[in-house]
Amino acid sequence: MLFNGKKLLNDTSLYKQLFEQSSDAMLLIKDNHFIACNKASQQMLGWVNTDNIFPISPADISPKTQPCGMRSTEKSKSIIEKAYDNEEHKFDWWHINANKEVFPVEVKLTAIYHNNERFLHVLWRSIPTHYNQYKKIKVAESVQHNTTDAIMITDHKNIIIDVNPAFCKITGYTKKEAIGQNSGFMKSGIQGKSFYQQMWQSINDKGFWRGNIWDKKKSGDYYSKTLNISVIKNENNEIVNFIGLFSDSTALLEYEDTIQKQANFDSLTGFPNRSFLLNLLEDKILTATSENSTFSLAFIDIDNFKIINDTKGHAFGDQIIIKIIQCVRNCIDDKDILGRMSGDEFLIIFDTNQTLTMIENKIQRIITLSDFAIEIDSNDFFVTLSAGISSFPSDGMDVSTLIANADIAMYHVKQNGGTDYALYNDRLGKTFQENNELEEEFISAINERKIIPYFQAKLDLSSGHIVGCESLARWQRSSGEYVSPEIFIEIAEKKYRINQLSSHLFLTTFKSIASMQLPSNFIISVNVSPMVLLDDNFQSDFINYITSSGLSLNQIEIEITETCLIEDFEKVKNVLSSLRRMGIQIAIDDFGTGFASLNYLTQLEIDTIKIDRTFINLIDTKDKSNRIIVESIISMSHKLGYKVVAEGVETMAQLNILKELHCDFIQGYLLSKPLEHLAFNEFIQDFNIINEYC
Repeated sequence: MLFNGKKLLNDTSLYKQLFEQSSDAMLLIKDNHFIACNKASQQMLGWVNTDNIFPISPADISPKTQPCGMRSTEKSKSIIEKAYDNEEHKFDWWHINANKEVFPVEVKLTAIYHNNERFLHVLWRSIPTHYNQYKKIKVAESVQHNTTDAIMITDHKNIIIDVNPAFCKITGYTKKEAIGQNSGFMKSGIQGKSFYQQMWQSINDKGFWRGNIWDKKKSGDYYSKTLNISVIKNENNEIVNFIGLFSDSTALLEYEDTIQKQANFDSLTGFPNRSFLLNLLEDKILTATSENSTFSLAFIDIDNFKIINDTKGHAFGDQIIIKIIQCVRNCIDDKDILGRMSGDEFLIIFDTNQTLTMIENKIQRIITLSDFAIEIDSNDFFVTLSAGISSFPSDGMDVSTLIANADIAMYHVKQNGGTDYALYNDRLGKTFQENNELEEEFISAINERKIIPYFQAKLDLSSGHIVGCESLARWQRSSGEYVSPEIFIEIAEKKYRINQLSSHLFLTTFKSIASMQLPSNFIISVNVSPMVLLDDNFQSDFINYITSSGLSLNQIEIEITETCLIEDFEKVKNVLSSLRRMGIQIAIDDFGTGFASLNYLTQLEIDTIKIDRTFINLIDTKDKSNRIIVESIISMSHKLGYKVVAEGVETMAQLNILKELHCDFIQGYLLSKPLEHLAFNEFIQDFNIINEYC
C-alpha cells in the first residue's frame, strides 16, 4: 500500500506486507525509539529474533560517537526533530551489529501519520561497496579543511578552482576572491623569469616541483613560502589539475638566519667568531694555493685585559672590546676580514697580495690606538695592544700553523712589554719551542717535587749573629742547568700551578728548619706570590703548614713584593693584619723597585723593609745617588718603626757603609750563598763570629 509522505493510507495490511517483505532494511520510529524492523534490517543487525528488543533508541544500536565526533544520543535526537520538521531527511550514520561491528548506512527518514500519531519511516541502504572510497573522500575533505598548510587546486589551464581555509588565512584572500584567478596572481616579482622557467620545466618533466618562493599577501606584505606543486593526470595521461601545497616559511627563514648568526658571529661585537674565522681562513688558503698568491694575518691582543676585567668589571671590559674592534675595523680595508677569536683576542685575515710593508703600516696604525684615549661613559680610558703577524705560505701552509705562528710573534711582544708588533720568524719559533719545553719540564718538576728550598742566612749587624734565613726556591733541570726563580715563578703563575708549588715549598721549608733545632728566636722568611696571598684558603692552609711542622708562628716571616699591594690592597691589608696578630712577621721585599706609594706602607702593619740589591750593588761607587737612596730608606723605615734588611751584599765595603747607615740586617754572598738544608745546617753550626762584622 502506498503513502504520500504525510498520511499513512488506510490499507495497513498492505503496508505491513510491503514493510516486512522489502529487501531494503526498514524500521519504524515513535517517540525517538525504534518500535519495529523488517527482516532485512534484522539481518543487517545480525539479530536472530526481535523478542523483547523493542522499543530501543537509535543510540542503543550505535557506537557512542559518530565520525563527526558528536555523541550518538544527542545527534539522533537532533536528526529526528529535523526529519519531523522537514518531513524527510537523508544522512549517513554508523550503527553497530550484534557482533559489536560498526557498519555504515545511508539513512532516509520520512514522516508518516496514523490515527493522529506520528511515526518516522526509516530506510537503511548499506554502503560497504564504496565505503573505503567514501572514507578516503571524507578524510581528504577533513584534512583539506583542518590542515595548517595552504592547499590550492587549479585546472589544467592553471586557473584556481578550490582553496582551503589555511590558504585564506596565510594569503589574506577569501575563497571567493581566489577562485577563478590564475595561480600566479600573488607573484611578488622578486624571482625572475628564469626562476619560473626552471620551475615549470621540472613540473612538466617530473610531474612535481618543490622549493622556496617569495609571494605577496593581499595586504601587500612579502612572505616566503615552501611550495610543493604536483600534477594530476587522467587515464589518458592528460593533465587535469595542478595541486599546490604551501606554508609560510618567513618565520623559519628568520629563525635559520638567527641560528646562522649565532653559529658564525660573535654575540658581543657582531663580527665573525672563532669557528667562522677558521673556516674563512681555510677558504683563503685554498684560494691562495690555487691562484699561487700570498696573504698575511695578524693576531691582536689587549694588554693586561684581565686586570681591566678584574678591576673595572666584565661589563666595562665588554665596552673596551667593542670600542677596540670598531677602531681596528677603521684601520683596515673593506676586503680585509676582522673577527674575534676569544675574550680579548682578535684576528685579521688580510686580502691577498698585500706587501708586508702595507700590512705593517696597518698594524702600526692599530697599535698607535693606545696613544689615544677611548671614551667610555664620558671618561677617557687608555689601553695598549700587542700584535703578531704571520704570512702564507712562508710561515705556514695550514690554518693551525699560521695562527700558532702569529700567536708566537704576539707572545714575543708581550714578553717584551707589549704595545708593539712582531713578524714571525724561525728564531721566534725556536725560542717559543724552547719555552714550551721548559714549561712542560716545569710541570713535571712540580709533580715530582724537584723544586726545593735553599736557605740564605741573614746576619744581625749589631750582634754579628745569624738570626734568620730566607727560603729561596731552586730548580735544576735534567740537563744540569739551574733556572732562575723569576722565570719558573712566572710560569707557575701563568699555568696556575703557583699554589701547588708554594704549598710544597712551605711544607718542605718548615720541616727542614724544624729538623735543625735552631733557637726559638730564629726567623724563617718565605716569599708569597700575590696569587697565593689573595687565595681565600691561604691563611688557614699556611697556619696548618707551620703548626704541623712543630714551629711557632712567631718564627715565621712572610715576604711580599710591592706588586701585592696594587693587586687588591684592602684584601692584602686584611690578610696581613690577621696573620700579624697571630705573631707572624711581615716584610716588604725588593723595596724601591715596585709601584706602591708610601701611602700604602703607612696603612700596613709590617715589621721589615728589604732594600733591593740593585741599590746595594752601587752603594760603594763614586756615584753617591744610590747611597743617598739607601740612607733615606733606612732613615724613613726606622722612623716608621720598621727594621731594614739589605739584600745582595757582596763586599766588605758595602757592609761597612751599611753599618755606618745603621742598617739592621744584611743578606748576600759575602755571608753565604743560598744552600740546601743539609749544607745550611752545617754552615750554621760552624759559623764563627767575625769581629769585622760587628
